[in-house]
Amino acid sequence: MTFLGLLIFPAMPVASFLLNTLTSHTLGVGMPAAIQWQGHKAVERQDLAFFHDLYAGQVASRLQQVGSAVQQQIIAALQSIPRFLLQLVGSVGLLSALSWQLTLPVIVWFALMWHSPLEWFPALPNARAAPPSSAAWWPAPSPISTPTCR
Repeated sequence: MTFLGLLIFPAMPVASFLLNTLTSHTLGVGMPAAIQWQGHKAVERQDLAFFHDLYAGQVASRLQQVGSAVQQQIIAALQSIPRFLLQLVGSVGLLSALSWQLTLPVIVWFALMWHSPLEWFPALPNARAAPPSSAAWWPAPSPISTPTCR
């Protein structure tokens, strides 16, 4: 029980402080700018035909939206990690204090949940291998049909 008390009192506030510091100083300020900068560098590598069917401001708007969306998703993921780890360690600690047989399903579940994404989802290709083509990372605009007058 002392172990669980140490997990709840000092561990959770320290983890929360470190997470809030990381979120507000690193992810909140520098990450969207870095994503937008990388996006602008990728746009610079495109040829002129890439911009033929795009409207004014469409590229900049998409780059802005991508940076903000990635930032929000990473912050949401990072905020859930300390609570999940505390619940996992606490449940393993409580169940092992009662009986080691009760701990086995939790450990097996955690091992399966850790291993299954590695098996089910393909590995990401190396980003530095080749620059992406315009069709691979940017959706094509929908064609606009213009009525013909006769």
